[in-house]
Amino acid sequence: MPRPIERGSGHGETIKLANGKQFELNVHSGYKINVAAEGLKRARFMALSPDNRLFVTDMHNRTDNRRGIVYVLDEFNQQTKRFEKITKKSITMRISS
Repeated sequence: MPRPIERGSGHGETIKLANGKQFELNVHSGYKINVAAEGLKRARFMALSPDNRLFVTDMHNRTDNRRGIVYVLDEFNQQTKRFEKITKKSITMRISS
């Protein structure tokens, strides 16, 4: 588990989103944060595939975890540090009792 940032060992970094919102995060010295994708609502889990696509699960809402979306983030651009292609797949899970 990563260690928490000790006072004085990091810096504040302002993150600006396309919708105009912004916020500040504390980042360890020597690291930088880039926004690689926007528009995800309630991202919960991520998995990197062998072909470097990133799969991200997104909950429908907080009370219903049977429905949701899986985003497939693809074609990462090293220069812009953003995914060029985002595919959205709706899912409904059947949970048997």
